[in-house]
Amino acid sequence: MPHAVLRAIFLGTGIFYLVLAVGFGLRLPAVTGLWLWEDTRLSHLFIGSVLAALSAGALWTAWSGRLRAATPSLIGLSLAFLASGLYLLILAVEGTAPQVLPHALGYLLAAAIAWLLLAAMRDQPPDARPITALVRWSCVLYAITLATAGAALVARFPNVFPWPLSPGSSVVFGFTFLGLAAVYALTALRGGAGAATVAMAGFLAYDIVLLPPFLGHFANVAPERLPSLTIYTAVLVYSAVVAAHYLLTERSVRARQA
Repeated sequence: MPHAVLRAIFLGTGIFYLVLAVGFGLRLPAVTGLWLWEDTRLSHLFIGSVLAALSAGALWTAWSGRLRAATPSLIGLSLAFLASGLYLLILAVEGTAPQVLPHALGYLLAAAIAWLLLAAMRDQPPDARPITALVRWSCVLYAITLATAGAALVARFPNVFPWPLSPGSSVVFGFTFLGLAAVYALTALRGGAGAATVAMAGFLAYDIVLLPPFLGHFANVAPERLPSLTIYTAVLVYSAVVAAHYLLTERSVRARQA
């Protein structure tokens, strides 16, 4: 597929995710109504933060033209979409939640599109520029943290999130975390500087959306959820600092490596 066409696809995808992120962040009924079921304000903000992260990564990929930088993200997201789609398909077929059948098909279609994009990008030049030790080991930390929390959410352990989750949202959010864990693991193991930029830009966007409501949530969090909120907020602060450092202060280093 031509390079320009692929860049246009990433640009369109980034704008699409950004519109949805704003809609969930502002809790616009036309957007929140697209979610699987009724949910809480913090759940909508969490969904908006994930969409903002996806938008940041897609838009940077389109702007930079370094398409292979999106490879870890596409692999991780395809796994998250596939797992969520199969879970929702089971709920629909069993009759537990028949209304989620369109969502299940949408997730499965998104997974297929991600794999098609990966195949189309194989002839694009790889990014051999190395990433810094700080970012590499931070990605390892993120992968372990997200995988642990994701597995607990899929298993529906209580108090993993700082607010109550419905069983269905717990599983879907868990698969999202597991997919993101794969993104950061692949970035640490095989990613170049471009993949690290996609990962860091995504995490920074996620942090910017979630940090203010999380800090405000300390005033009314249930006591049994305070440890979760404290740990989650600490990860957000750390990742924001690392991402800002990488994106803002190491531009000249990455330029010399280009």
